[in-house]
Amino acid sequence: MNYFELYPGDYLRDTSRLTMLEHGAYLRLLMAYYGEEEPLPAAHGELFVIVSAVSAADKAAVVKVADRYFPIDDEDGLRHNSRADTEIAKAQKRIQTARVNGAKNKPKKNPAGDPTGTPSGSTRRHTHSGEALHTPHATRKAPTPDTSPASAKNSELASALALALQAMGYSECSSGSPDVRLAAEQGVTVAELQGAAAGKIGKPISYLVTRALGKRTDAAEIIRGQPSTVVPIKPVDPAEAERAKQIAKLEDQVYDVRHLCDKLGHIDADERDRRIAALRDQQRELRQGASAEAVS
Repeated sequence: MNYFELYPGDYLRDTSRLTMLEHGAYLRLLMAYYGEEEPLPAAHGELFVIVSAVSAADKAAVVKVADRYFPIDDEDGLRHNSRADTEIAKAQKRIQTARVNGAKNKPKKNPAGDPTGTPSGSTRRHTHSGEALHTPHATRKAPTPDTSPASAKNSELASALALALQAMGYSECSSGSPDVRLAAEQGVTVAELQGAAAGKIGKPISYLVTRALGKRTDAAEIIRGQPSTVVPIKPVDPAEAERAKQIAKLEDQVYDVRHLCDKLGHIDADERDRRIAALRDQQRELRQGASAEAVS
């Protein structure tokens, strides 16, 4: 499938507890699911490759959303998403219906003596796809190739950038890739791209291009004596960071308890409420501890 329908209300309702990183992992897995029109592999390692998960945080996000939204089916041993399966089945039905209707409406063979099949005196013209353009003004001339020196320079730069990216491990990259073309149009040099990729190999090419442009902007502002505005960051208290991490974990457990009751039916409503109340008490104690330390 080249596209799929996304329902924002349903999506936000079911993913309200995800972080931004987890949203990204979920959408990448979902796009792979729709793109291949088949379930995902069960192994986490294969999922890491699909979404280009490199860091420990990336991989943790993939594991969380895969286990929650793409459970392993007992019959085929693959990860399924019930909503995606339903939408794919609906799309396949529409495609099949369109094919049947297209076969029924297939035009007759061209009349003898007229290789184009166009009646004499008609202004009807055909596009390459076979669709008819009934009026002369609807025809379009083929675009004139850009042979300007600037275009040639961009093409050379795009080829050089693509070779540099291939050397970094981006084997499928080419000079025609949209991100590479954008970098060439912005005048990003090979040196700038290599500098932006330092320590970031494995990140998307669009990320590297954006980083290279950002570094260039910062350097230009410093040269002009107008350094970028720097917002001082308050040092993070390790105890406070650990407390926030524990509160977030408890919130995930609340979600899991609701899932066990509302979606899977493994526990009843009373047990659900009891467990959630206990988790909320733990969160409250952690927050009260933070407030007490702040006062002291």
